[in-house]
Amino acid sequence: MKTIENVWMTHFAGGRAIDKEDSVMVEFALQIRVNGSIITSMPCTPASLEELVIGFLFGEGMIGSADDITEIRMDEDKGVADVHVAADPLPDYTDLPPLPAGFTIPASRLLEQVGIFNQKSGLFASTGGAHSCCLCAGGRILYFEEDISRHNAVDKVVGHALTDRMNLSDTILIKSGRAPSDMCLKAVKAKIPIMVTRGAVTDAAITAAKRYNLTLAGFARNGKMNIYSGSQRILM
Repeated sequence: MKTIENVWMTHFAGGRAIDKEDSVMVEFALQIRVNGSIITSMPCTPASLEELVIGFLFGEGMIGSADDITEIRMDEDKGVADVHVAADPLPDYTDLPPLPAGFTIPASRLLEQVGIFNQKSGLFASTGGAHSCCLCAGGRILYFEEDISRHNAVDKVVGHALTDRMNLSDTILIKSGRAPSDMCLKAVKAKIPIMVTRGAVTDAAITAAKRYNLTLAGFARNGKMNIYSGSQRILM
């Protein structure tokens, strides 16, 4: 399915109105059902939909791995993902352990990866309306996704990693937009030790990051960043 639609609009600037073509994001309405029950309905970009579903359910604590899913039936015409899992777990973050302290990365290398990430967002460049997210390891980007929602972009890259049965204990999540506390919990649940965002973080995000020993950095751009938690993983 296409993610960009070309439309005609009236552009007004300098006292003049001009009719011209513009590129806008395609918004897809997705309903997720688990064992027959509607879990959520969300707007999203119509790409990597199965990975979005897997990452969302994992982030909400409804599955522990991709292996908990016995079937996904995607009806793109109706905008419905029917998911069957072995049980009906409830979302639960209370039992998450703190992340282990082993993984480290030089600050210069981390900022290099942020710079590469900042240049990859083709959908944002075309439409100005996309959030982006990537997972990095070993100096390269493993997965990159864009979506209308910054939460969806995170869920998509995590969904890719879960599908590939990856160990994420030495990976870095880099994203656009703000980082609230629930975004930190998504990283902690996936055992991702470092999360970096181009935007701001909230006080609740910092509290959650410190509680779970997550390295959290914000305003990462132009060779700079603010480290709010877990600075021991970033070698100065």
